[in-house]
Amino acid sequence: MGVVIDRFGKDVSIVPKGADHFSAQVNVAVSRQFLGWVFAIGDGLKVTAPASVVELMKEEAKKLTKMYDEQP
Repeated sequence: MGVVIDRFGKDVSIVPKGADHFSAQVNVAVSRQFLGWVFAIGDGLKVTAPASVVELMKEEAKKLTKMYDEQP
């Protein structure tokens, strides 16, 4: 939760989802920098909406996977 508050401030609406998870809704400027921030957190953060940003995350993950699967 700390990384979300650090990035978006204390006014973020956070809803607990069990002992170890939470949901937060924030407005972002979707950019390569934002995608990089999400990837840097790894499996500790999952974008769930809007669908267009979820698809963008999937496309970027596929590009990275393909890059590392290719032979030099």
